[in-house]
Amino acid sequence: MRIMHTSDLHIGKSVHGLSMLEDQKFILEQMLRMIENEEADVLVIAGDVYDRTVPNEGAVSILDDFLTRLHEMGCPAFIIPGNHDSATRMSFGSTLLAKQGVHIADEFKGGMEKHVLEDAHGTVNLYMVPFFKPSVVRSLNPKAEVNNADDAMREVLKATDINTSERNILVAHQFVIGRGIELDLGGSEEYKPSVGGVDCISYDLFSDFDYVALGHIHRPQKVGRSEIRYCGSPLKYSETEYLDRKGVVIVDIEEKGTVSTRTVPLVPMRDLRVITGTVEQLKDRSVVESGNPNDYIYVNLTEDTLDARAKLAEVYPNIMGISVACASGTGELPEMTIDKIKGLDPSELFRDFYKEMNGEEISEEQERIFSTALERARGDIL
Repeated sequence: MRIMHTSDLHIGKSVHGLSMLEDQKFILEQMLRMIENEEADVLVIAGDVYDRTVPNEGAVSILDDFLTRLHEMGCPAFIIPGNHDSATRMSFGSTLLAKQGVHIADEFKGGMEKHVLEDAHGTVNLYMVPFFKPSVVRSLNPKAEVNNADDAMREVLKATDINTSERNILVAHQFVIGRGIELDLGGSEEYKPSVGGVDCISYDLFSDFDYVALGHIHRPQKVGRSEIRYCGSPLKYSETEYLDRKGVVIVDIEEKGTVSTRTVPLVPMRDLRVITGTVEQLKDRSVVESGNPNDYIYVNLTEDTLDARAKLAEVYPNIMGISVACASGTGELPEMTIDKIKGLDPSELFRDFYKEMNGEEISEEQERIFSTALERARGDIL
C-alpha cells in the first residue's frame, strides 16, 4: 500500500497581509498530479487543513475542488482536524463524504477513529485522532491521572484495541518528541510546546504502529525512528522557513514490519526568500534577475534608507517584511540615568541614539529634519 502523507495546508492563510490562496491552489493541483504519478493508494492529511476555524469562502472553494477531483481520481482521503481547524465544521457532512471516499475524523471524544483497509498483504488498520488538549481527556476520564499531553495520549491508547499482528497506521496532530530529541519547529505555530514539556508526547508510546503520520510542525523531520514523521507544511509560511525544502512523504507499506519512506519535493508558484544588501544593491539588475522577483521577499537592509519599501516594491512586488541591520554600531544603548538625560539637549540625545544604532554619525540633512520636527512638536505643545 502506498500512502501520500501531507499536513498543515493552512488554506486561507495570509502572511503579512498577502493572501496565499493562489499559491495554495497551485500546490494542491501539484499534489493531485503527484498522486497520479506516484500511483498513491491513499492520501492522509494530518491536520490544519484550514488556517482558521471559520475559513473564508475562497478557502472552502479550494478545498471543495481539491476533494472533488481527488474523488474523481478514485483516491480515498483520510483527514483529521488540527488546532487551527474547527472539528465540528470540518466533520459536517462527514457521513455523506465517507461514501465518496473522503473520511474526516469527527470531534475528539476520547478515542481513536479506526478504518480498515486491505491490500495484497492483508489488513491495514488506519487510526485517526484529531488535535486534543489534556484538559479534554481529563474531563472525559475524571478518574484518570492526566497531568500532561503524554498522560492524555496514554489514556487514548488504553481505550484503543490494537492488533499488533496486523499493520497499523496512526494519523495525529500533536507535539511528539523523545528522550534527547528537540523538535525543529521552523516557522510552526504561534503555539509552542510549553516549558517542562506538558504539551509534548513521547514517541515511545507509538511502538504498536508501523507508521505515524504527524502534523503540527512545519519543518519535515523524523521523530525517534524513520516511521514516525512530520511531513511539514507544503508551503513556506515564515521567514524562518526560507531554507526549508518542502514536499510530501510517500510511505510504502509492504508486509508486516516492512515500511519505507521518501520525500517528493513540491515546487511553489512563488518561493519565499531572504535578500540582504542596500536598496541600491538589491535593485541592481543582476541581483533582481538572479531569482524570481515575484517571490515572497524578506529584506535585510544593511543601511537605513528613506522610503525603502516603496523603492524596493518597484522590482519586488511581494515584500513580506523589511528589517534594518546595524552596520557597525552595537545596536544597544548605553546606560543612562534620569539626571544625565535631563541634562542633555534633545538634538544631542538623538545624535547619540543614531550613532549607537547605526554605527555612524548622523548626516546634516537628517539632523535638519529632526530639528524641524522637534520645533513643530514644541510648537504643538505650547
